[in-house]
Amino acid sequence: MADVNGGLAGLRLVLGAHSAEDYTGVSGAILDVDDAFMARVMALAEVCKLHNLVRVAAYGGPADWLPLGVEDEYRLNLAVMEVSSDGMWFEDQPKNGDSPVQTRWIGLDELARLRSEHAGSTINYENKVVRVLATNLLPHEEIAGALEGADDDDEAESRGAAAAEAAAEQGERA
Repeated sequence: MADVNGGLAGLRLVLGAHSAEDYTGVSGAILDVDDAFMARVMALAEVCKLHNLVRVAAYGGPADWLPLGVEDEYRLNLAVMEVSSDGMWFEDQPKNGDSPVQTRWIGLDELARLRSEHAGSTINYENKVVRVLATNLLPHEEIAGALEGADDDDEAESRGAAAAEAAAEQGERA
């Protein structure tokens, strides 16, 4: 899907997030992946390659941390985008905390592939599993509901798979 300027349409990506210590309320982050975002990430990755750097850190965070409002609650105030030669993640430091909150790492090839395959959509990417939340760019306020719906769908699928497995076992016993 192309945008009005002929480039690839953006991707709204939800990545998991975590903290090593006190800030366990952070569950994820919303990234708006468009041409400018990809160009910036790829340029920073190239700096790492050219100068044999482990990573570079540039100011700027995700579009939002999840759940919405957690940024104010934990007083996140120093967002940086960390980029290595082959991946990236975001990190932010709570004002009165010792440990940062971080998104999960995502490989640059994987990020480019997801954008190409799911342009114009909102997706959740967790442990290399892609869940399409919507085939459009959901407003940030609607993402939490879509994530809950996806979790409900997973639970229903798990219950259905368990029921089918139990029925198959019963059939084998008969």
